Amino acid sequence: MSISNNIDGSVGGNNQLLDFISLVTNPKAYEAKIKTLQDATEENQKFVELIAPATEILDLRDKLKADKTKAATALEEAKIKADATVKTAQATADAILAEAKAKAERLIIEAQAAADDAKAAQSEARKSANEVKKAKTDYDNLSASLKDQQAQLAKTQAEADAIKKEVDADRADLIAKHTAFIKSL
Repeated sequence: MSISNNIDGSVGGNNQLLDFISLVTNPKAYEAKIKTLQDATEENQKFVELIAPATEILDLRDKLKADKTKAATALEEAKIKADATVKTAQATADAILAEAKAKAERLIIEAQAAADDAKAAQSEARKSANEVKKAKTDYDNLSASLKDQQAQLAKTQAEADAIKKEVDADRADLIAKHTAFIKSL
């Protein structure tokens, strides 16, 4: 008793040797069997070769999704940070301006009172004049500080705009890569 298989995987019978001899002695039948085997091998090889690019494509798609999510998150964080910075700077500027106005109004009232008192006493007038000079210096300092705060606000806004442009550029680049990738399929 012998155990053997034909080339096509079927179990051979008693005629197996005769079948093999008739196949080998008939060149056309032999060539047809070899051609069929080669075609099947080539077809299977195509599928094997497609597995690696398909895996790479899936990996690239997952990476693009992750990059898109990161870009969206970064944009949202940048917007939130920029909004918070602008609000903080605006609140600070508003507070400084309100304080400067209130102080200026108080100083004007004091200066007017000092001018009235100057009529009564010259020494009191000199003292009041010095207070007015000090108040003006404080006001000028507060005005300069306000200008600095406004410049800082403008700088922060410019940085926020630059971040937004960068995120928009990254998004456009990501979309272009994604589109190119899809077209390449």
